[in-house]
Amino acid sequence: MSSQAGGAQDAQELSTLLALRISDEAELFEGTTFPIKMACAPITDLATSKDYAVKFRSNIGFEINGATFGIASEIVSGFLAKYFEIPIPDFCLVEVTQALREAVYSNPQTSAKILQAINQNTHGFNFGSLFFVQNFTSPLPLKNLSAEQRSAAETIFAFDALIYNADRTETSPNLLLVEDQFLVFDHEKAFNFLVSQDKDYSKSLDFRNPDGISFLSSHFFYKSLRGYDPQFVHFFDKLKALRDKDISHILEQVPHAIRQEFRSQFEHIEEYIKNARNNHAQFRLNLTGVVI
Repeated sequence: MSSQAGGAQDAQELSTLLALRISDEAELFEGTTFPIKMACAPITDLATSKDYAVKFRSNIGFEINGATFGIASEIVSGFLAKYFEIPIPDFCLVEVTQALREAVYSNPQTSAKILQAINQNTHGFNFGSLFFVQNFTSPLPLKNLSAEQRSAAETIFAFDALIYNADRTETSPNLLLVEDQFLVFDHEKAFNFLVSQDKDYSKSLDFRNPDGISFLSSHFFYKSLRGYDPQFVHFFDKLKALRDKDISHILEQVPHAIRQEFRSQFEHIEEYIKNARNNHAQFRLNLTGVVI
């Protein structure tokens, strides 16, 4: 199973690309994040631009103390997906310069929606995901899943339980199919237990009570896995092997300023992931119980 699509992140480090221009057919107003398509490239190689769907930080995810946490959710979830070998589009931070903003504002052809979106630019803390069109189809009818696709569905289902992602449903699957593999994206609502009034975050994924992951009954793959007796072998083999230093490295990919802004939340996420790993047997039992 490939852990990425369309980009090279072999070093498992988050890169920053420079937005060069607004792409054609730029309006990608899906959901509530209002991404726009932009041509982006490394600052050292501006000739190799690719189109990215760019979300501006002010529009991403849920709020904690008046600040949005979604870009952190995207980055942490993205690197966890790569660790679990779940295909995901290449992702990065995107720098939108003042010069580009001024060029966009001065162009009379720029739509009001794009002006509104780019006005949320946060000087480097914008999230980009490689844009795909060709070779994509909507997900296959669940009854037609191949054995390999069903195994991938198990891993994605368990992954969404781990990151507390209730935003992969039948009406909003946030995945597509490319070359017979499911490609996941849009994780800005992950770890939303952080806004709970219950501050015992280590119990947010309640390993003693299956109701802690009852939100999975609305998951896109719930019906295809229900009654199938999934074992989630790949996911739990990887979870058990997840080292403390792997967790730290993933969290450190989020820009330092954001980690400082949400210092206590990152401490809780670290504790939470370690708790999931250390209680993997109970986690697996409860996860299996959801789909029986």
